[in-house]
Amino acid sequence: MEESYIPVIVNKLDRALRFFTGKLNFIVSQEVELLPGLKTQVVSPQNRTLSLVLVESPSSDHIYSRNKIIIKTDDCIRDYCTFKKAGVRFKSEPQYNSTGLMANFSDPFGNLYALLEVRNYKVSDNYIENENYQISAGS
Repeated sequence: MEESYIPVIVNKLDRALRFFTGKLNFIVSQEVELLPGLKTQVVSPQNRTLSLVLVESPSSDHIYSRNKIIIKTDDCIRDYCTFKKAGVRFKSEPQYNSTGLMANFSDPFGNLYALLEVRNYKVSDNYIENENYQISAGS
């Protein structure tokens, strides 16, 4: 299998392009016509690990508009601070969960996203470990 496309419904394609390129530092990676009759544009992070198809649709009641897109990052705090400084509105500060560190935000069109820094936790006797540090269970 190869790279796939995740549709993101927006009501103004030009405004969406400004958000993704200006605030999230994504690049316009290619033009595709995946959904006939609708204006679309593909954007990706600089490392091209993800391809979002921005789909201009006058109606927000589209089948794809209720998904949450999880963007994997190697540093959630760094990206949270960078995006917040650029004007992205987060639902909360980064929080730990069983998978790692996550921060949720939305775009101007109501689509939901999560920055996720995966952390591989494991419990061994008196320590909770991940690849970066150990925490004593008795501390």
